[in-house]
Amino acid sequence: VLAAIQAHSDDIPLFAGGLVAKLVDEGYTGYLIRISNDESSGRTLGHGVVQNEIDNQEVARALGCKKAFSFYYRNHRMDDCAEIEIRARLIFLFRVLQVTTIVAMDPYNHYDENPDHLVAGRAAEAACWMAGGPKDYPEHYKAGLKPTRIREKYYHARSPQGHNLVNRIVDITAYIDHKTRGNVANRGKGPAGGAGSRLRDELAK
Repeated sequence: VLAAIQAHSDDIPLFAGGLVAKLVDEGYTGYLIRISNDESSGRTLGHGVVQNEIDNQEVARALGCKKAFSFYYRNHRMDDCAEIEIRARLIFLFRVLQVTTIVAMDPYNHYDENPDHLVAGRAAEAACWMAGGPKDYPEHYKAGLKPTRIREKYYHARSPQGHNLVNRIVDITAYIDHKTRGNVANRGKGPAGGAGSRLRDELAK
């Protein structure tokens, strides 16, 4: 079971869409978890929180994920939120879904200026460690949930500094169309949705 965790609706499509599609094709059940609400961040006029939610659902579908979740924390304000709450919500989903593998922002990327990326990465990593323990949130177990051990973690960065920080390269040649479809589905953000359509029109003119 794969959880692809992103701060914003364009993070996974841009940085790891091919990887997610590849893992799903290889047999994973995939879930897309978006932590922000992407408010006021669409590059396409008229895109608000509701349309960004629709886009996020379409991205999940394009990458082959079974379901998408959104936490709706305010865009670019996540460092003002209680990180422990974000972590707790991730732990709950990891246990409900019995996640074994995650894809998330690198919590150790010191060169990312976006605070949401850093919060999302740290919360995801801590949730992985705590989701398998018997002591944290025992009420989950009383409700019938079980611990889950995250066996694999794929971290990606917006701007990895130096090749020595990258220890795995995944060939997504066969999945580049999936990655493209994921980005095109994200119409309010990213370079391939509405912004990409406008660029094609401008180039044609």
